[in-house]
Amino acid sequence: MADFYKRSLVRVIDFSCDARARRLFRAFPLGADVATAMRQELLELHAGRARRQALRQATDAEDLQYVRADLPRNVLCPTGR
Repeated sequence: MADFYKRSLVRVIDFSCDARARRLFRAFPLGADVATAMRQELLELHAGRARRQALRQATDAEDLQYVRADLPRNVLCPTGR
């Protein structure tokens, strides 16, 4: 895990699904085609109902929260899953 993380970047994906704002955090290997991977994942998860709004690299604070698993939980699912 640590070896993969050092060779990756955490990305923040803002999207909307059924007119509700959502946010995902994912670690991708350096040089990965993030836009294509996220388009495919959103299509698989939400069957075309999701629209990507923004894709950016995580800030240092967000990156630290991702590593510590201390990100805000989904209000619709208290477990964050």
